[in-house]
Amino acid sequence: MGSGGQRGGRPRCPHLRATSDRLQAGREGRLLRNEPAASFVAEAFRNRATGASWAELARFLEENKIYPPSGNKHWSKAGVAALIKNPVYLGQARSGKVVKEDAHEALVTRAEFDAAQAVKKSLLRQQDGSVASRAMLGGLARCGGCGHTLKITGNTDKKSGQRYPVYYCVGRYAKGPCPARATTRASLLDRYVEEQVLQALRAEDGLLAQAVAASDQIEAAARSVAEAEHELDLFIGNPKLLSVLGEDKFLEGVEVRQHALDDARATLSEARSQSGLADELGDGDLLRAWPSLTIQERRRLMHGLLERVVVTRADRRGRHARPVGERAQIILRGSVALELRAETPVA
Repeated sequence: MGSGGQRGGRPRCPHLRATSDRLQAGREGRLLRNEPAASFVAEAFRNRATGASWAELARFLEENKIYPPSGNKHWSKAGVAALIKNPVYLGQARSGKVVKEDAHEALVTRAEFDAAQAVKKSLLRQQDGSVASRAMLGGLARCGGCGHTLKITGNTDKKSGQRYPVYYCVGRYAKGPCPARATTRASLLDRYVEEQVLQALRAEDGLLAQAVAASDQIEAAARSVAEAEHELDLFIGNPKLLSVLGEDKFLEGVEVRQHALDDARATLSEARSQSGLADELGDGDLLRAWPSLTIQERRRLMHGLLERVVVTRADRRGRHARPVGERAQIILRGSVALELRAETPVA
């Protein structure tokens, strides 16, 4: 089933099949890859991670004759979304609150799975040639006054008559009005952030490399995962705990340890994806090719590198306003502030 639902504990997925040698009565048979469907599903995860919409993924699967197990020849957006969110492709098997890792062969890595889940809607909306599509930091720019994501609108240049994008704070929210609404022309903020990020990438000892590619961070996260897995295995594997604690307390204990394991894995996945992206972006060829990248390509890379860009109010207007470089703070993934370097002045 493309939606990733379960019946009787078995994930109904056309891309995994059960072996003929089932386990003991009442237990599942082990699932194996079902080619070529499995490879196309894995490719769908990678396509989603780079910004493909649900409709684009549906077309991709249908063109390669990968259909939902319902027998329908067409995927719905909801069906594709459920497929991408289905942890069975990580090799997981679930029974209630208990999760068993490596229950069968995974079709995607944890990093690929997490990257597919992390795609922001703003990446998908801004690809239509609109004014918003020309703003590189859509979804990343935040208001320093209230913390909300800055919206994008268009203003008209009085001299040329052309429309240009502007980041702005709506100002009124359910929790009350913003005390210091931020606004800035998108080209100014985009150019400033781009310059700072590229300088950090080019620097051999830059903060970016230290923050997202440090091997000791990855090693520490990997140790945390191993310890959490060991703790969960010891708890589940103790034959006396169930009878001593009772079913409710036992399941509570399993859930607590499973949450700890999930958190540790998420941290490790984040560290690995950041490290891999930093290495990719640091490649000389890619840096040389940066000027030729489209706004959409640059936006996807920025979303992979940055957590947010906080912009405070300019206080004054026109030439008397504070430069955007003095009121913008760049936060890397992992909530690390990017160390500012000497830059070309930006008005």
